[in-house]
Amino acid sequence: MELPNLSSGRYPDGIDTDDNELDFNRQLSFNTAAAIKAGSNNVKVLSTAGLIIGQRIVVGQGEKAEDAVVATIGSTGATLLTQDAPAGTTKLAVVSSQGFTKGTQIELSWGLVYVDKVEAAPRRFRPEPGALQPVDYIYLTEPLKQGLKAGFEFAGTGLGLSNPLIYDHAQGTVVVSYIPTPGKPNKY
Repeated sequence: MELPNLSSGRYPDGIDTDDNELDFNRQLSFNTAAAIKAGSNNVKVLSTAGLIIGQRIVVGQGEKAEDAVVATIGSTGATLLTQDAPAGTTKLAVVSSQGFTKGTQIELSWGLVYVDKVEAAPRRFRPEPGALQPVDYIYLTEPLKQGLKAGFEFAGTGLGLSNPLIYDHAQGTVVVSYIPTPGKPNKY
């Protein structure tokens, strides 16, 4: 996972209330929840907190950093099935339920389904070598219309971008609200 290059800056620029908590903001920073293919205008994320439509963001770092504008804000989360899920089931065994909550919309080939509840397995900070990975469960509000195979990737609706991205980006790619501008006015 990449580490972001974050900056704090005066917001709004030029205002000074003599209270640093009020006068300074730190950039938003989060990671992608799933890989992004070049040409996509959708980013799967674990959080949308603090984002607004029309906000500029930067996806990636270094030579592959790309400017984008948030066009839509959807639901969060992305994961893989750990077991086959037959048609008619509402209980999905997944690698991680992080980012999913009651009401989350999940995009499937036949349309949207909704999360009814999430059951996260307890995890150890340092798991024993060779220990089985814990399994989380996502329960849907209605049964699956079609079966899904173990390893199937599904996600919330994510962030819609106004333009498609040029590069592929791996899961965990850093997304920030804007590149730091030391010595110049910050762009929040």
